[in-house]
Parts: sequence; C-alpha cells; structure tokens
Amino acid sequence: MGGTHNSSHLKPPNKLPQQSARLISGYVYETFTSKKPVPAAIIKVSDGFTTSTDKTGFYQINLKRGDTVRFYDPTGRLAVTYPAAYLLFYQHFNVYLQDPEYLKGQMDLGHELAEVKVTGRDYLKDSLMRRYLYSDIFAYKKPTLADAVTVPKIGKVPIPIALGVSVSGVIRWLQSQKNNKDLRFKQFAFYAEDEGYINHRLSPSTIELFTRIKDEDSIRYFKNYYRPTALQLRDMNDLELGQYLMKKAHDFRIGALPQNAPSFPDYQRMYQHAQNLNETKTSEDTTLPVKQR
Repeated sequence: MGGTHNSSHLKPPNKLPQQSARLISGYVYETFTSKKPVPAAIIKVSDGFTTSTDKTGFYQINLKRGDTVRFYDPTGRLAVTYPAAYLLFYQHFNVYLQDPEYLKGQMDLGHELAEVKVTGRDYLKDSLMRRYLYSDIFAYKKPTLADAVTVPKIGKVPIPIALGVSVSGVIRWLQSQKNNKDLRFKQFAFYAEDEGYINHRLSPSTIELFTRIKDEDSIRYFKNYYRPTALQLRDMNDLELGQYLMKKAHDFRIGALPQNAPSFPDYQRMYQHAQNLNETKTSEDTTLPVKQR
C-alpha cells in the first residue's frame, strides 16, 4: 500500500484540524486469546488517511465524529469496520482481526474496561429454554369451532345430557374462557420475552457507556422512554445500538421528549410517589396482627 507509514512512531495526519479531531491509539492483534501483534496491518480512515501498524502492532490515528475506520490484515483483506462515533469514546482501542466481536478500550476516564465478547448467546439460551418450557403458550392459536364441539367434558368429568342444559352452549362458554386466558398468557409471554431482550441489551452499563449518563434516575428514565422497541433492537448490532443511544442521548439533553413521555422532573415525582406508596404498603403489611391459633 503506497500510502502506509512504516516508522515505529506513527504521527497523526497534519491535514486534520486538531480542534475537530481526536487522537486514538491502540494495538492490532491476530486473535483475542493469542495477543499476537500484527505488524503492517493497514488502517484506513474514510477521509482518505491511511497508515499501518509498527512491528509491535501499534497504531494511532486522528478521527472526527463522522469518520469510518477500516482495519485490514497485511495482505489487504478487510477484517473489521468501526464508526468513529464508537471509537471516540476511547483514548486507547485494541483490535483483534480474527475476533472482531471482542471490543476492548480504555476510556478517557482513566479506567480500563473489562474485555468482553459482545454476543447474545446467554440470552439466546434463556430464550430458547423459556420457549421450550412454555411451548404450549407460545404456540397457542385460537381453536376452531370443530375444536370446541369435540370437547364433551368439563375437565375430566363428562357432562350428563340429562341435566337439561345446552351442552354445546356450556362447551362454547368454557372454551371462550379458556381461549381468553390462553391468549392473555401468550400476550404476556411475548411481552416478557421482549422485555427480557431489551433489558439484556440495554443494561445500565451499556447506556452509561454510550450516553455518558451516570445518574441512576436519569438512566432509568432514559431506558423507559428513549429505548427502541424489541423489534427495532433485534435489527441492530452493537455498534448500531451505540449510535442509536448517542442520538437519543442528545435528544434527552436538549429536552426533546418522545411521544407521551413525561418530563424528567414529572417522572421523578411520579417515581418517588410510587416508592412512597410501596413503602407505606410494605409497612402496613409488616404491622398486621398475627392470628393466634
């Protein structure tokens, strides 16, 4: 690559004005487990700047918010692409060409993040197990009339015709009650599934990482009213989710409220009121007299 630099000390490009760019550095490794450095790995920024790692795998680049960074192996094969909006949260960012799902960086707050593999496997296992255990609820469909008239019992007790009641009417009534109950169960099961997925992806630490919101009440409010739907979230990878959260964090800071969302002060008052009611009820429950036997 003609535009690469091979010196051991890589200088940031001069053409980027310092006030609009930020210096990011790190190391490029083959894999997360081996930590074997990759010399001569190629890094290309969307503004046209190209550099390469030194013999220790070290790189440094200047980035602006709208940039995109592509990391190539020494043969020129594209390994991973990151939006600058993500890398700009860090001063130091390591890249693993064969394990791009590992994200590791050191924030400008001065502490190093734990190395984590960004996958949904644990949640997926939980979800599959939940669907297996409650398959009758997830697979529920409204029965047809034919299904209804083939049930001549209330539970396991046959209905005697001599009672003088309409057997088909009783069956339809009982079936309608069961249908409504099963439908509610199914709706709740899907709701719980979606909430579990949202909570899995939108942990407080994830929200804090991408939004810089640190206050517990603010994080709770942000998660309740600025979050994507489960359907939207399932279409996002982790970098897209980060970009979404950064955009919504801007809306949060300028006071752009989502539809039907209360203002943050109103939310705090409502939340505190609910907490007080809960504490009052708990206190009343603990002071009830114990029935003597």
